[in-house]
Amino acid sequence: MKPPPAVLFLLLSFPCSCAVRTTEEAGGADSGAKAFNRILALHQAGKYAQAEGPARALVAARTKAHGTEAEETLRAQTMLARILQDEGKNAEAEPLLRHLLPVMTRRLGARHEITLRCRSTLGQALIQQNKNKQAAAEFRSLIPLETQILGISDAYVLADHCSYASALFETEQWAEAEKEVRYLLPHLELQTGPRSKLTVAMRCVLACIDYERKKLAVADEELRQLLPDVERLFGADDEKTLKLRTCHALILEDLARPAEAEKEYRHVLAGLERTQGPAAPDTLDACHSLALCLQQQHKAQAALPYAQRALAGRLKTLGREHPDTRASQRLVDELMKQGHA
Repeated sequence: MKPPPAVLFLLLSFPCSCAVRTTEEAGGADSGAKAFNRILALHQAGKYAQAEGPARALVAARTKAHGTEAEETLRAQTMLARILQDEGKNAEAEPLLRHLLPVMTRRLGARHEITLRCRSTLGQALIQQNKNKQAAAEFRSLIPLETQILGISDAYVLADHCSYASALFETEQWAEAEKEVRYLLPHLELQTGPRSKLTVAMRCVLACIDYERKKLAVADEELRQLLPDVERLFGADDEKTLKLRTCHALILEDLARPAEAEKEYRHVLAGLERTQGPAAPDTLDACHSLALCLQQQHKAQAALPYAQRALAGRLKTLGREHPDTRASQRLVDELMKQGHA
């Protein structure tokens, strides 16, 4: 069973670490510059929905005043694309960015900072649409150029390296992903600290890579060291923490340590019940996983209520013919037979 996608551990890091490298526009009394700076302030405050409307208006105003290819217009369009990406409107941001990039390259040059940031934003939009193969190709091309211009210690270059490592992981390029993470970690620790969000995120990726490459004992030790930092950074009931615990439970099961795995599954189930509710799909999945873990320990009577709960919920939400429902039905039947044996 594959561990949770490593990219989930990066999601909270990127809004602050990959923040738009956009500076305020000088312009004094220029109303366009003032509007740009107001939008920038909203964006940096995380008020993306409030920023979108004014950003669209600014693009329209600058297009009318300066034309579609003027630097002022390109800056406004790039800001809009970044706002859309941060709002999660990646399907809308991607074509805008693809339209902008050849214009920027021609007008500003491939090495211009706005062009580099536009490419980075495109890579992020691709990752968030699970287009990881395309994202990996974009970052593979972008990173050497921006490293040459800005240096490896630049925060935005480091963040793009993190994105690249995540895309490599998601496309199951384990060797390349491990090489990228091991190259990146010393730089992250130096620039952001050994327990920063990005450093911890990359260590999570490395642990998942070790799991995939069957280095189970190594992955177990890494996750034991990581969990306190993940809880500190994200919270005990955060989705990333719970998925990391699920990953740890899977590793413990593969190491034939089901009693330890059970503790992790119980942590996960309790957290999901608090955050998503007792009938949420992830909660039902956790019930099923816990029941399987208890079955491995020959605790059929303890496992049966969790298996029955997963079955009842899946019947209601997925229907009788869904593969997950069928798996729950088989497990319930097995446990009932074992309980009467």
